[in-house]
Amino acid sequence: MINNSNDRLKIFVHKKFLKRILSGHPWIYSNEIVTDHKNRLIPSGSVVGVYQSNEQFICWAIYNPHTLIAARILSYDYSIKIDVNFFAHHFKNALALREKIFTEPYYRLIHAEADNCPGLIIDRYDNILVVQINISGMDLLWPIVEEALVKILKPKTIVLRNDSTARTKEGLPLEIKQLYTPITEPLQIIENDLYFFMDPIQGQKTGWFYDHRDNRLMIAKLSKNKSVLDCYCHSGGFSINALARGAHFVMAIDRSEHALKLAQMSLHANNLKNDSCQFILGDVMDELQNLISQNKKFDIIVLDPPAFIKNKKDIPQGSRAYRKLAKLAAQLVNPQGFLFFASCSYHMDVQNFSKQIASAIHSIGRKAQIIAKTSTAADHPLHPFLQENDYLKAQLIYFPK
Repeated sequence: MINNSNDRLKIFVHKKFLKRILSGHPWIYSNEIVTDHKNRLIPSGSVVGVYQSNEQFICWAIYNPHTLIAARILSYDYSIKIDVNFFAHHFKNALALREKIFTEPYYRLIHAEADNCPGLIIDRYDNILVVQINISGMDLLWPIVEEALVKILKPKTIVLRNDSTARTKEGLPLEIKQLYTPITEPLQIIENDLYFFMDPIQGQKTGWFYDHRDNRLMIAKLSKNKSVLDCYCHSGGFSINALARGAHFVMAIDRSEHALKLAQMSLHANNLKNDSCQFILGDVMDELQNLISQNKKFDIIVLDPPAFIKNKKDIPQGSRAYRKLAKLAAQLVNPQGFLFFASCSYHMDVQNFSKQIASAIHSIGRKAQIIAKTSTAADHPLHPFLQENDYLKAQLIYFPK
């Protein structure tokens, strides 16, 4: 148990920021905190009591004096202890929500602040849990988090994918580690009643992108008797969904040989024909140029690139990359065809993303209609006061005759 009694660590907030802090936002910024010699000595990641200047308690929070987001709120209840039962309670709540939505145990179980666990991501693959810890406080709390997970879910394996760049900003080491029974081969999971292979050790992030679950199904429903080009296909989520719903041909491009092997395994697991899908190892921009030169056309094109914008200074260059990608893809879409374009760049806002796509399409003289704007699936809930964390933005675009 973490001792968060009132004779322990305290920080105080400036009066002029009280209204914002008391409004329900889960973050407190460094400039909102009264800086003195005492809180400079508080170790990064400590659980602290947050107080008004008159000693009125506000909340318990994880504190890091070295980051812009200095405090991340855990609870407004003074009497609560940040212990195994605290996390077990939130894990039970998160589990109850997912079990209302999904019939199979494959989903994002914990989505950071939205599930009252700041800096913590947990993806569930049946009895395998893949965990990302992105802040120093949650790193320190990991022993009781682990105990709570074992208590509630009794996992066979926990994979710690602590290799995200967010940890570097918190001064945390990068590592991948397995607990309990080690995984020695790719896992088979279920999504939209289909089988997929994923790799929680070598795969990107936690190994599978649950956030696109609904988007994959949306594209699949449009795919019957259609040709599909799946760019940045990773391990085949969009491709296999489309083929299973009757696409007559899919071309899938990725620069990871390992990801393409997983996609091929998924193809076979669903008894889909080998000749219905062509997997291409290569750079998407280069391959799109090649397809244009060959005058190829597709009924549906999926663009799901990695983040082109890692920080604010990358916005101009990244915006140009999104525009270039949209321009290339739009030349390959058949009349009465669809382009699905997604961005996972946190710093690419919806307005700029829409502008780059629209400019690209207009520049080649095509007319288009946005028929859907989408985001993450239901297992990626949003904190009501942190909607800026809705990192995934996507558009489904139709090209009339």
